[in-house]
Amino acid sequence: MTAKINVSVLGRTIKDLNLDKKVSLNGLGNFSNLKILAFDIPSDAPNGAGALVTIEASIANTSPIGMSLGTMTLDMGLQTAYLGQVVAKNVTLIGGQPTVLKLEGMIRKQTDPAALQELSAMISNYLANKPTLAYGKGVSVLPDGVNSVSWITAAIVATKLSIPLLPPTPLNVIKKIAIKDLNLVMTAQQPWSPTVSSSGIGALFQLPFNLSLNITNIWDPVFTLGYHGKALTDITTAVWNQTNSDMTHNNISFTLPPSPMAIKDDAHNAFGDFLVEVTQQDTTGFEILGSAKSTAITSIGNVNINVPFNTTLALQGINFSKLQPRIDQIVVVGATVDHMIINATVNIDNPSIFAVEAGPATLYIDATVKGVSAYIGDVQLPNLTLNPGTNALQAIMLFKPTNLAFRDNFFTEYILGTDCSASIYGDANSTPVASLTPIMTALKMSTAVPGMHPPPKIIIEGRGNTSVGQVMGQHEIQIQVQVFNPLATQLWIHELSSNVTWRGFPFGNIHIAQSFPIRPSGIDTSPLLTIQIPNTFQFWTFIVTQFLPANLGVLTGAYVYVDLTAVIMVTIGGNLDTGYKAGLTYGQKDVAAYLKIGFDLTGLIRRRMVKRSEVYGDVMREVEELGPEPSRENGEEYLVWLAKAINVAFPESLR
Repeated sequence: MTAKINVSVLGRTIKDLNLDKKVSLNGLGNFSNLKILAFDIPSDAPNGAGALVTIEASIANTSPIGMSLGTMTLDMGLQTAYLGQVVAKNVTLIGGQPTVLKLEGMIRKQTDPAALQELSAMISNYLANKPTLAYGKGVSVLPDGVNSVSWITAAIVATKLSIPLLPPTPLNVIKKIAIKDLNLVMTAQQPWSPTVSSSGIGALFQLPFNLSLNITNIWDPVFTLGYHGKALTDITTAVWNQTNSDMTHNNISFTLPPSPMAIKDDAHNAFGDFLVEVTQQDTTGFEILGSAKSTAITSIGNVNINVPFNTTLALQGINFSKLQPRIDQIVVVGATVDHMIINATVNIDNPSIFAVEAGPATLYIDATVKGVSAYIGDVQLPNLTLNPGTNALQAIMLFKPTNLAFRDNFFTEYILGTDCSASIYGDANSTPVASLTPIMTALKMSTAVPGMHPPPKIIIEGRGNTSVGQVMGQHEIQIQVQVFNPLATQLWIHELSSNVTWRGFPFGNIHIAQSFPIRPSGIDTSPLLTIQIPNTFQFWTFIVTQFLPANLGVLTGAYVYVDLTAVIMVTIGGNLDTGYKAGLTYGQKDVAAYLKIGFDLTGLIRRRMVKRSEVYGDVMREVEELGPEPSRENGEEYLVWLAKAINVAFPESLR
């Protein structure tokens, strides 16, 4: 600052002193440190000229100087592209305070290829929360809104504002992602590169601008799937499904053809954790990052926009721990000496969108019988495949309990139709696919192994033809039984111990150690079996007073109905050298037995009389009193005579 000044001191005046001082002040710095507070394209401009734009920006004023700039007009552009003019009204600079500019104007429609490329980059960067440096160059300033001031105009025209176009708060263009299904095919050869596919991946997007937009093409989508912040894999093979996309409502649809999904080398553990969460939790999810390139016709020009993806997708998990597979269609089809072979269907409901083809798998099953739990065998799944919804998995069960007593108890309960609670589980050896080992190790499901429904009747009927003489003399009844094999493989009976009762009264015992086969799912007749009956006066009193009065038909041949309990040693699928050995404790009520007993007592009574004579003296008087054996056609008379005959045959000392 230079000047001529007059100074008055103590009544004296000194004139024409030279003043030459330098005063340092902070300037406006070409309006640097500009910060975007808001950036919007609210609508298309009239007549197809472009789009209206509003920008709210804060300019830091470190200078103590304040002034009223009124209406200020700026040209706005990018590196080489001229975008249009914006105007701010009532602009007032206040010394030492930031000034907020509210700019309104228009972005002109661009047709130049270079300008369109820069415009495309600006929009893409803005959507991806990346800054694009635009500029604003002063055109005019009207302090009173009408007239210009030359020195102020010169200063503003010389001003070039750097405008970093960046969203005030980070944008999330993708509001929602929905996956219709996600299919994974796992193999032992490529455990960390499963084949992935999906028939529908939908993305709902919302741009921060309200301008006309017609997306005509989408290509090169890249999806990075992450789990708890760890990038698992990049998917680059998705294809835009234009037919299923609803661009009017901002819905983009992709399909994912079968493609390798290579898990990153440092993400194997995270991928395993993700699979465990999918299979063991009700809910799961993963992060989706990436982008897709698009071509769009807009009111400001035909642009190529890179649409970013950055969202977390919540999904329904499978949660095997809550599932209760249903086992049905159990068929025993064969055996070896080591195990029984059973075909079965394991029905599993998959509530998730995940479909997994895991190849062969071997699971294990424990069951509970009468409060005791033990291993009963392996469940082999030739191709473990789970689709959304209900899955009927064909399984082969190798029944091979290590506890032999438990083996027999389970086999018995199965034949008797008892449903046994069970648990299916896996371990590290359940799959040859290394990436699935964590799933199998954590796998455990509660289920039930159903018994035979309805329980089969193994003894169809018995048939015997004997005489009282044989019954009383040898204490046995010869009988053959028809045996039903409820299994779809050959059944051999080797040993049988049975108690036969009639209305609760012991009727006899069967003890055999003889092998004979029963055809698969068929009926065969046993060899001649012997029912060993009691040789007591009480038994014969029961026969005369209870059994025969209720079953007089057996005198000429009739069915009687008895109950039996039996312990049977069998082999399944073959004889002792080829079949699987098991024990069966079996009971059956109302077994039909056809009996025809010839009551010819003459010889028997005479033999007993001879024996009695040797001990007790002459008994012929009793025989004479007994009289001749009446006709069996007269049942009641015959029973009276038979009762006397029993008394003659059994002296009091033998009763």
